[in-house]
Amino acid sequence: WSGLPLASVPARAALDHRLRDARSRGKDERHRFSIYVLREVAFQPHEEDFAGNTTLGHVLSQISNTADAQALRSAVPGSRFKRYNSAASGSLLDAARLYVLDAQLRGAFLELIHFAEVAVRDAFHTTLSSTYGHDWFTGKNVVLDDRTRDRFREAEKRVTIAAATPERIIAEASFGAWTDLLEVGATSSGGNGLAGRADYERDLWNGRLENLFSSVAFPGQSSRRQQAASLLRRVARLRNRVAHHESIIFGVHQPGERDPSGNYKRQSPSGSLEDVRLVIDTFCGSSASTWIGTCTHVDEILTEPLAAQGLAEVRRLLSRTIWI
Repeated sequence: WSGLPLASVPARAALDHRLRDARSRGKDERHRFSIYVLREVAFQPHEEDFAGNTTLGHVLSQISNTADAQALRSAVPGSRFKRYNSAASGSLLDAARLYVLDAQLRGAFLELIHFAEVAVRDAFHTTLSSTYGHDWFTGKNVVLDDRTRDRFREAEKRVTIAAATPERIIAEASFGAWTDLLEVGATSSGGNGLAGRADYERDLWNGRLENLFSSVAFPGQSSRRQQAASLLRRVARLRNRVAHHESIIFGVHQPGERDPSGNYKRQSPSGSLEDVRLVIDTFCGSSASTWIGTCTHVDEILTEPLAAQGLAEVRRLLSRTIWI
C-alpha cells in the first residue's frame, strides 16, 4: 500500500485482510475490492486512517500552482501529457488539472462498468445454458467459431483444475468474449466441439436476443443482434481504455467505423455514460438500476468547467470526426 497515504498500521492491516478475502472469493470479489479502494480509500477522506493527511485524490486535485503542475508533469511521459497540454491551450496548470480529472473520471466509470459487465455475462450465460447446457461455451452442443472458443479456453486456463466449474470459467472470460457472441460468427475447426460455419443470429441466439434486449428501443432498421453488438462494442472500447489507463475525457475513438461521408466516429464521455447506463438498465433489473442510478460520480466530473473546456478544444482540433 505504499502508493496510498495510509498513516496507521490498523488501516493497512484492514486492507490486507480485505484483499486476502477478495482473492479467495474469486474475480467478482476482486472487482468489488478494487472499487472499494477507489471510492473509500483513494478518493475519500478518512481522518482515522490518514492521521490528518489529505487523501491521494484530494492531493492530486489540489494542483494550485505551477510547481504542483511541474511535479505531476515530471511523472507522466511527454507523449501522454501532450494531448492534455493541447486541450488546455498550452496552460501547464490546466493541463495537469485536466490529467487528474481524467484519472478520476476513469475511476468513476469503473464503478458503473463493473455492474454492467457482470450483469451482461450472467444474462448471456443463463440464457444460453437453458438451451445448450452449462458448458455451452465448449461448442459441443452448438457451433461456436474458433475465436469464441479460444477466448473461453483462455479463461479456463486461468482457473485451477479443482475450481474449473462453468461458473468460474464464465467469471474469467473477458468482456470481448461476450461481444463476440453478438457478431455474425465464423468458422469452427471442430476439435472437441462441433465443426462448421457458426451463424450466431440463426443458431446460437435464434430469437432469444429479442427477450434479452426487449426493453431497448434501438433506432434504425438493423437487426437486434447488430444493434446490440454495436452497443456492447462501444461499452467494451470504453472498458478497455479505462482498464489500460487511457484517456476518456476526450472521447473514445470507434476504430473501423465511419459515417457515409468518411468521417471518423468518436463517442463523447456523456455518450459513453448513456450506453453504460442503458446496459445496466437492461440487465440489472429495475430496483438495482434505480439504486445504481444514484451513483453520479461521472456526471459530477463531466460538469466540471475544465472537463467541458478540454473536450470543446479537442472537438475543435479533430477534423473529419463525427461525435456520437
